[in-house]
Amino acid sequence: MAIDKRQARRAFSRAAARNGGRAMLADRVAEGLADRLDGADLAPHRIVDAGCGAGAAFAELRRRFPQAEIVGADFSAEMLRRARAEADARTRLILADAEHLPLADASADLIWSNLCREWTGEKFLPEMARILRPGGLLVFSTLGRDTLREARAALESAGMRDSLHDFFDLHDVGDALHSGGFAEPVMEAERLTLLYSDAEAALREAKEWGGGCALTSRRRGLTGRRAWGDALAAYRRQFGGEAGIPATYEAIYGMAWRRESAENVATPMRFFPAGSMAGK
Repeated sequence: MAIDKRQARRAFSRAAARNGGRAMLADRVAEGLADRLDGADLAPHRIVDAGCGAGAAFAELRRRFPQAEIVGADFSAEMLRRARAEADARTRLILADAEHLPLADASADLIWSNLCREWTGEKFLPEMARILRPGGLLVFSTLGRDTLREARAALESAGMRDSLHDFFDLHDVGDALHSGGFAEPVMEAERLTLLYSDAEAALREAKEWGGGCALTSRRRGLTGRRAWGDALAAYRRQFGGEAGIPATYEAIYGMAWRRESAENVATPMRFFPAGSMAGK
């Protein structure tokens, strides 16, 4: 996937201005990502939060690893301005793309990355492998193919087929880890259904956080008010109910250790398919 980084930065700058850089989706997936650390025996000296956004994960990482230095990296200056409020004396913020981090080789013991992978290209995993020390852990989340099926149907019915991002297949992400310098990868998927008060709120968050299309191959040009209104009406008509407006996200969680040597290439992968969980 070729990403238009300028378009992606604009989306996150709007999100930071609108809601302080926080979103129901990102917070919910971060909870699931933190759960994956429960069984890991870790004492990291340096943690890199790749795509840290407004610093929502800093408190949880400090709670788990109080002696660690945290390096928060994001390509949105507006998000980093918000992250300053979450930083302490052992937190360093850097304005940088996750595919090109100004960090030394093998300088991180743990990399945390929540909903950043879908906004990056093919250099993301090689860059994570470069900065992670041998034996260090990468834990990350991204979005899978079943994400935003309701929004996609509503937008397509309004002639806005190219308005949403493309997402990853669980097995493709696992294969990339396995061939990219990582050992013992564990991939899990969780299907989340978030409920919104109205269709506009659901579509806005979908475009800003989940899937506003930032592919270089996207169709250019402004979306008219009529088409947007048609999409909202289709969303309400097809999916609205008494409980609210649903939006489905397939959260993919990945964990893998930086390979110590080439001897670990044959380490098998473990895959756990998506279940279903509803949240508000």
